Amino acid sequence: MDSTSVNSQLFVVVSLFAVGACGQTDNGGASVENGPTTPSREFYESDPAHYWAQYGLPPLVRQSRDLEEAGLDPESLFDTVAEAFDEGSFAAAVESGSLPSPEAEPTANGAAFGVWRALVEQTVAVLDELRAANVDEGQQAEAFGQLRVLVDEGLNPAILASVGPNPNKGESETTPILPATWCGFDPAATEPRPGDADPTTKWPWRKITPDLWDTTYDAACVGVATGACAAKLGLPGFGPEASCEQWNDLSKRLGATPGEDAGSVPEMWPFFAGHGYCGEYAFDGPRESACEQAQKATQRGCDVFLLYFDPNSPIGHMEMVDLINLDPADDTSCTVHTLSWGESHSVQYDGSFLDTDGGRFSKKEDGNRYPAGSNLRTTGTAKFLMFCPCKQ
Repeated sequence: MDSTSVNSQLFVVVSLFAVGACGQTDNGGASVENGPTTPSREFYESDPAHYWAQYGLPPLVRQSRDLEEAGLDPESLFDTVAEAFDEGSFAAAVESGSLPSPEAEPTANGAAFGVWRALVEQTVAVLDELRAANVDEGQQAEAFGQLRVLVDEGLNPAILASVGPNPNKGESETTPILPATWCGFDPAATEPRPGDADPTTKWPWRKITPDLWDTTYDAACVGVATGACAAKLGLPGFGPEASCEQWNDLSKRLGATPGEDAGSVPEMWPFFAGHGYCGEYAFDGPRESACEQAQKATQRGCDVFLLYFDPNSPIGHMEMVDLINLDPADDTSCTVHTLSWGESHSVQYDGSFLDTDGGRFSKKEDGNRYPAGSNLRTTGTAKFLMFCPCKQ
């Protein structure tokens, strides 16, 4: 496809929003800390070691593979884990024979943490092979059990307890006013479409482009971000690729309607809740910025999304977040690496204690893919949305 047709397709995707609010807001409220504990924090604090074995390490390993393929350095994903690594405990476990020696070379510069990482990555690879082969949960449980041993023998429990969600930060008391429909629309389609019942034609989640599917339901950017994140988490039925049939089914669950290239952000809540994940928005507070909060969530294996919108504009978009790099001079600002229509790109995020709707985005690396007049070429409001484990 030539660049003109790409820009034309992207214009359809991002320039036509239905007007309306998908959430209610208390305009008199403010984002505060010291609020009630969140379900995600309660779940983490109930058993941090279980959290990391079951929900933290597998997504981090899967995402690190994707980032390496995209030419990005995944090491910062493991900063939180590295902080908790206990070299003495790990060395004693290897010497005693309770942990095997890794078959692969260490991932991180040949250090003890790299050896531990290699063992984790081998175990997750086995787990993913079992999942792909649809083996029974008993065999998968053995792999999770091995991850639990690696957590118990390699990570300091006191530090693990301290690296969960910020205990001094509750949920934001404001909800941003967002468009009801995301990513635009196409002319009405005739039901059913050829791809609706096609389980064999597949495409990698991270390579999906706007014009790929011929299905009745198409959740567009909401579907891309949700599906790629579900694959990272290892949710049942989500591997690295999506079939036409799976895309159609997921799009329907995410609020798409026939003939419209559009999903619904509110429909992400019941989707993730059905898999044991709770959603919340990151916000700037006196003890932790939105950038820090979202970065820590990515480093715990949560799904994090960046929503681009403007309450005064019909233009908007959303993307899966891969990495967040904090500005060393100002932790309310960060460079965000996202999955943007089949490619990895960066965007600048600047927070504000005064803006309860969100921060500001600018310098979107692939902004020139979008048509003249789109705020994705320049700047607008942005908000981090996070889904973290909150129940079995």
